Amino acid sequence: MLLVDFLVWVLFWAPCVRLDDDKLLIVNPFRTVMIPWASISSATPGPLLTITTPGGLFKAWGVPGLSGAAAAPDVAQSFELNMYRATPDDSIGASSREGTGSQTPSVVAARQIERMRDIHGDDPVPAGRVEAHAQRWKLITVGALVVVTVAALLF
Repeated sequence: MLLVDFLVWVLFWAPCVRLDDDKLLIVNPFRTVMIPWASISSATPGPLLTITTPGGLFKAWGVPGLSGAAAAPDVAQSFELNMYRATPDDSIGASSREGTGSQTPSVVAARQIERMRDIHGDDPVPAGRVEAHAQRWKLITVGALVVVTVAALLF
């Protein structure tokens, strides 16, 4: 049971996308990516939000894509309000709230990320690189829970 609970948390609850003043933070199930605004070439909505940089493509698990549930207007609007509250400048969220309609959270997030890139893209880029870090503790925990689960089933 713990294995299933942990996998549900890792795959569906923990992934997120955070827009900070100096970078975009993508937390995926087993990797965290920090991308300075000046390094973002584009943000493309789809089944997973895709961030394009000169160093490659990064997929964000934390933003729902083109599923039927994600396309519902109330889901997109709820996501838009959360993005609005998370932005430091009210004018960014306020302008993107209008006309959300039935757009998916992926579309709304891509638009918001490109706005933040346009605002902060000229800021000095710390180290000028995308940083990606594996979240080894999650892999170790999954492995340990698999071993415990198999042992419990066998004995």
